[in-house]
Amino acid sequence: PETIARAIATAEDETIKTSSPPTLVVFAATAPARGDPDAVDRRGLAAVANACVAANVPRLVVVSGAGVTPKNRDSPAYRFLNAFGGRMDAKASGETRVVDAFRESREAFEAFEAQKREKNQTKNANTQYTQYPSYTIVRPSGLTDAPRRGVACLATNRGDVAAGFVSRADVAACVVACGFDARCAFASFEVYDRGTAVPASTLSVAEILSDPKAA
Repeated sequence: PETIARAIATAEDETIKTSSPPTLVVFAATAPARGDPDAVDRRGLAAVANACVAANVPRLVVVSGAGVTPKNRDSPAYRFLNAFGGRMDAKASGETRVVDAFRESREAFEAFEAQKREKNQTKNANTQYTQYPSYTIVRPSGLTDAPRRGVACLATNRGDVAAGFVSRADVAACVVACGFDARCAFASFEVYDRGTAVPASTLSVAEILSDPKAA
């Protein structure tokens, strides 16, 4: 946590030095197969979230995974991945820790939005980020190395009820786009290629393979 806090407070390399915190932090880490998911996906993510709130970073985007919420614990994919040190349990707990870390900020943001509605002030959809620290959780699944297809070929869903294949390039573009969009503040959603969605509750191992052709 101390390292994270210092990195956010002061970013420095050979050519750039700034005391200003970043406007966007992306957490896309996960423990390796023989690593410690609790250290990375739960405690590590919680440390980053707390550091972002403390430094008043406008947006933290977390790259998680579809089918990760507890209601999908009986799916074959959940059970398979969870065999690697409780990976899915750690991810689910990590998401919960993020929500808890930003709870006060979310309440303040919602109160602010309510005041705007009372004054008939419309929300600016093009606002890059809010004045309150916020998070966005993106849940891809079945990552591929295919070329970027673009937003017209993607589908999103909320509630962790669907999953599908999606290219890493499209996920990266999605992360950056939602990281600077006020409409994505405090939101969690799944993203996948159109036409590839399957129920997250019955997600199989074949349906999370990085190469669909291997299924």
